[in-house]
Amino acid sequence: MLLAAALLTASPLNGQEAAEREGIWFNAGLGAGFDESMRWGPGFRVAAGTTIAPRLRLGIRAFQFEADPFGRDGSKSRSNVTATAAFYPSAGGHFFLAGGLGLATEQYQELVPGTTTARWATSEYLGAYLGLGHDIRLGDGDLHLTPTVDALFGLIEDGLDNPDFSLLFTVGLGVR
Repeated sequence: MLLAAALLTASPLNGQEAAEREGIWFNAGLGAGFDESMRWGPGFRVAAGTTIAPRLRLGIRAFQFEADPFGRDGSKSRSNVTATAAFYPSAGGHFFLAGGLGLATEQYQELVPGTTTARWATSEYLGAYLGLGHDIRLGDGDLHLTPTVDALFGLIEDGLDNPDFSLLFTVGLGVR
């Protein structure tokens, strides 16, 4: 709790430059994550949008995650495409909280017992994500390294009582 309070109220040290957020932005990242069954796999994200105010960015964010892509029993693929908002608690800070709503798609591939044939099942439903990240400025330009942690949710048959989820850790490069 103390760490969260320190991150939310932190200000740049003497000699550090405050963040200048304006105009359009783009970010892409690679990483890894796990799903609700604790199956690990690679993932990536891309995002683009515009800056509404020094503390608020709006845009579109897409995630792709492959749970256990080389598993013997098959694999699961999750995609989320969401309208997104990123909120910076400090106008000059680099830490942000993000979230969005949109479409989630899951594909399950399982091997047919006794064969080498795979069958696919696809589901689409309301998707959401919550995340946090930190922009680390690289040099004097507009290039940033942005590590993020994003929780991807799929609000499926069980609804809000039992949402399907994946947790995705990515590190990406961004331009603003």
